[in-house]
Amino acid sequence: MYRIANAPIRLYPYPHIYVENVFPDWFYGQLLKHLPALQVYQPIGEARKITDTAGRYKDRYVIQVSEESLDRFDAADREIWRDLMTWLHGENAVQFLLGKFEPLLKRRFKEALHDVNFHPYTQLLRDFTNYSLTPHTDAVWKVAVFIFYLAPNADHIHLGTSLYVPNDPTFRCEGGPHHPRERFTKVVTMAYKPNTMLGFFKTSSSFHGVEAVTAMNVQRDLIQHSIICREDD
Repeated sequence: MYRIANAPIRLYPYPHIYVENVFPDWFYGQLLKHLPALQVYQPIGEARKITDTAGRYKDRYVIQVSEESLDRFDAADREIWRDLMTWLHGENAVQFLLGKFEPLLKRRFKEALHDVNFHPYTQLLRDFTNYSLTPHTDAVWKVAVFIFYLAPNADHIHLGTSLYVPNDPTFRCEGGPHHPRERFTKVVTMAYKPNTMLGFFKTSSSFHGVEAVTAMNVQRDLIQHSIICREDD
């Protein structure tokens, strides 16, 4: 992962990286060719408990990637995804990705860092027209998040994840709730381009979301790979 290793940390509005040409072209082409059929995914409301009174998340579908879920893939699609998950879920990859944010890792966990168990958690996501995600900092048990865009072309760069700052500069959120969009200013949308990745370290100010997808017949595919920890580890 040469390009990830050499990607500079962007500090504003919070530490993040944006990497283009993440995978070799041939490998990225295979990922697109072997994206699972929609029936393999679950509506996000069935996959986990969410609060969505406005119905904005009903157009998101998810696969929590595991050996069990890979068995539901068409046989022709399994190998490329198993190869990727074998790497992403390996200890070397976990340490490599966390290493991008080493100073922040030390600041968060302090002297307890060497006693923390980190785990990979990977989802395939598919969003359609009408999907949106209001600003939030992510769950408290997330440590770092890496979003790999699976765009077929650069025709819909506006569909990328957006970064926000609160209008109240003192506002922080340890994680969990999603917040009204009007309380934030969008700083940037990280372009939804083929073979690119957004990565960030989860903090109380790592506000991000997705602007409303309003164009007709939109499909937005991505891999959301998180490195997590649990207090009881």
